[in-house]
Amino acid sequence: MRGFAVALLVLCVAARSFAQPAAQPAPPDFEQAKKLYDAASEAMDQGRPDDAARDFRAAFDITKDPVLYFKIGSAYEKADKCSEAISFYERYLTDAKPEENFVTLTRERIDACKAKLAIKPAEPTPAEPAPAEPKAEPATPFEQPSVNKDRAWLFVGGALAFVTAGVVLAYSAESAEQDLKDLYVSQNGNPPVFNAETQERYDELISEGERFQYLSWTSFGIAAGCAVGATIFFLRDRGDVSVAPVVTPKETGVSATIRF
Repeated sequence: MRGFAVALLVLCVAARSFAQPAAQPAPPDFEQAKKLYDAASEAMDQGRPDDAARDFRAAFDITKDPVLYFKIGSAYEKADKCSEAISFYERYLTDAKPEENFVTLTRERIDACKAKLAIKPAEPTPAEPAPAEPKAEPATPFEQPSVNKDRAWLFVGGALAFVTAGVVLAYSAESAEQDLKDLYVSQNGNPPVFNAETQERYDELISEGERFQYLSWTSFGIAAGCAVGATIFFLRDRGDVSVAPVVTPKETGVSATIRF
């Protein structure tokens, strides 16, 4: 009897429990979902696609609206996360059942992401060893032309030219002196009559002789300068060379001595 009473009590409690209404789930917080959607849109405009994807997903967790799959895919695509973008684009096509124009747009987005995934950075290929360059044969040494030597010989030529000119001028001065002596000898052996014509001829020969004499000295001086210049340039060319003009009553020229 006691056991029956206990069983009856249990049945009453159970019946009472089933009689109470079940607790209703809380309604979605659409206000919070709107805030998350607006924050995600602002993040997309500011170039923060990762933050935008996070907030779009949070809004979807509240609303369960499959249209948000497209927004999430767009955020991942902008963040260069093409694998995640393709996944959400395909879920958008499957669950949201969009219109044909949105289907076309979404498939274009998917194809663009697949193209990005197909382009992988090429792995660097090991560089082939460069072919061994043939050893250059040692160049045959040759003597470089010497500028100093060329200048020295140019001065030697100048010295010879001016010595020659000096000799010619000296000979002309000597000829003028001889003409002056002949002025005092007449055809009959007596001294000529000294008149105005003789005076003029005398002055002319004196002037001509002095001019030739000065020009001769100048030429010999220039020749000596050329000889000095030639000596300097020969010495610069690491040679021991001496060049000097030679003027004697019997000969005229340039003396060059080279010691190695």
